[in-house]
Amino acid sequence: GCGNMECGSAVATGFVGGLVYQGSSLLLQKMKIDDPVDAAPVHGFCGIWGVLACGLFDWGKGFDHYHGWSGFGCMMNTAGTACQTGYGGSAIGAQFILCIMVILWSGCLSAIIFLLLKLTGTLRISEEVEAVGMDEHHHSPPKAYSLPGVNAASPQKGVMQVVPGAPPADGPKDAWASGGAAPA
Repeated sequence: GCGNMECGSAVATGFVGGLVYQGSSLLLQKMKIDDPVDAAPVHGFCGIWGVLACGLFDWGKGFDHYHGWSGFGCMMNTAGTACQTGYGGSAIGAQFILCIMVILWSGCLSAIIFLLLKLTGTLRISEEVEAVGMDEHHHSPPKAYSLPGVNAASPQKGVMQVVPGAPPADGPKDAWASGGAAPA
């Protein structure tokens, strides 16, 4: 799109892309589909919009001119004497077909990979790990989760409880702890 889309069309494409992102993100949340990094709205929905926008806004002198692979020059007729016209419907049709083919290709490859992962038993974690949480079970030593105030109901050995506004239980008392001026 950037090689053959005028500035105004590019701004409109970006504005509509923002609306597509917001709408698709809210749709996935409403449908309770877990996508914590919004990969589907950004790459899927906005990607489809970007492909369709290339076909919709690929015109310069008017709606009848189609740049295609010619950059900002129009596609010439077979004799090379004039711009070809009437490509608007064919162009957007090609963009729709491209979107469908990308969805089919990605969907089929993903289905094969997820099926192989499921058959080998590596698609999901065990119920025990799921109950404890992947972070606590695999990724970090328990000390990473012993930060003050994280679990105030059962403090861990060697961890000092911190209460905001209260003076420290032991250790030096300075002006910072009491809210006074900085030490000189």
